[in-house]
Amino acid sequence: MARDRRVFGRFTVVVETPAGQKRAWKDAAGKSGETEMKHDYGFICDQDAPDGDELDCYLGPDPEAKFVHVVHQNKAPAFDEFDEDKCMLGFSGPAEALAAMLMSEANTPQVGLTAV
Repeated sequence: MARDRRVFGRFTVVVETPAGQKRAWKDAAGKSGETEMKHDYGFICDQDAPDGDELDCYLGPDPEAKFVHVVHQNKAPAFDEFDEDKCMLGFSGPAEALAAMLMSEANTPQVGLTAV
């Protein structure tokens, strides 16, 4: 799949899965499936996440949004330890950011949301 590198607000991002396309997933228990993305999904260039991968992000409708909202996820299947962060760029507030993520990752418990 072609990757779309672009500037979004103050960040250079790579969109791996555009809104409307399906993204395959597999959890730690071996369950797999596909989710239709409601927002562009990818990563922020040159920003490593605590898990060592690129810092994942969802792109909302407003590239000039004042804050970046960071959703903190726990690891399946017990959801009792940290897994990864997802940056929500371009969302007007925390409720919109969390709602957007839950459209694509509804079965993943979040342990917190930070605005930076």
